[in-house]
Amino acid sequence: MNKVKIGKANYEVQTVEAFWNKVIVAQIDYNNKTITLAKRGGVSHQPRTKQQIEHAFWHEAVHGILKDMQSPLERNERFVDGLAARLMKLIKQVHPNESNVVLQRFKRIRKLPSQVLRSKRAKETQVSRNRANALRQRTTQSSRKIREGRPSLRAV
Repeated sequence: MNKVKIGKANYEVQTVEAFWNKVIVAQIDYNNKTITLAKRGGVSHQPRTKQQIEHAFWHEAVHGILKDMQSPLERNERFVDGLAARLMKLIKQVHPNESNVVLQRFKRIRKLPSQVLRSKRAKETQVSRNRANALRQRTTQSSRKIREGRPSLRAV
């Protein structure tokens, strides 16, 4: 199960490799009812620890709770981050033997394809790699057919 209920709304929890074009590492979308967590930092591309991902989840969950309460504190990042950190500590006290409660709950979090690549040049490089991989795969299939004695082209 990869949904969490905040107030009356069900939010789907998703992961992406990174938000390549952004500094953020997680976001909540109130319209689409999604919480998206990144496995890597957006600018640094450094892998994030399970604890950092869990903190990001609680941070976004607190945003959702405060939005549901129609609180003006929902936009106060310092308040939200402090509350999320304290909430995470409290949960770890209640469940001391369970590390990474969130990640255990969402073992099969839906993975989204990578977000928009960082630059036009990076995008062009990725397109070139995809074409080269497709060509390599076709060549390998043709070679395999020839080795097996089956011609890859049929005579008409």
